[in-house]
Amino acid sequence: LTVVVDPVRPSDCWFAASTKGVWKSTDYGLTWKKVNTGTNGEWIDGGRPHYFSIDLNPNRDPATAPTLYVQLLYGLGGLWKSTDGGVNWIDTWKNVYAPDGFTNILNDVGTDISGAIMAGTSGPEHVLAYLHGYHGTGDNNGIFETTDGGQCCSHIFGTAHGFGYYCSP
Repeated sequence: LTVVVDPVRPSDCWFAASTKGVWKSTDYGLTWKKVNTGTNGEWIDGGRPHYFSIDLNPNRDPATAPTLYVQLLYGLGGLWKSTDGGVNWIDTWKNVYAPDGFTNILNDVGTDISGAIMAGTSGPEHVLAYLHGYHGTGDNNGIFETTDGGQCCSHIFGTAHGFGYYCSP
């Protein structure tokens, strides 16, 4: 379970619970409401979210919902993104490229993502992610990066078991 707080609106916070979906509070955590009721909400309900990430940019327009990312461990997998406060979700873990930038290694690395975090305050499109377990072969394990919000991820570092990595802003 990870709780994230909006740096622009600290009264707003979210958490994702295993097989229970994404919940939001607008009163500093006093009350909570389930929000993943839109597109792909049932996928988020069925998963086991691990790390939950929020856009850390303190200069974001407060009227604009923060971008959120969640990873669903095990069977469902993927790197899921919401740009509307957690209502609608898309799986962005579709195009995962080897360091050559041309070979899609998704079939090799799988969809079992352990953690992903937005890279500091550089914006919600720059994300680092790592695998939950050893799914890739050879050099296809380690840390992956996207600079376009998950549309294209590239392997950037490491060959070891994914549990050994931690990405920090």
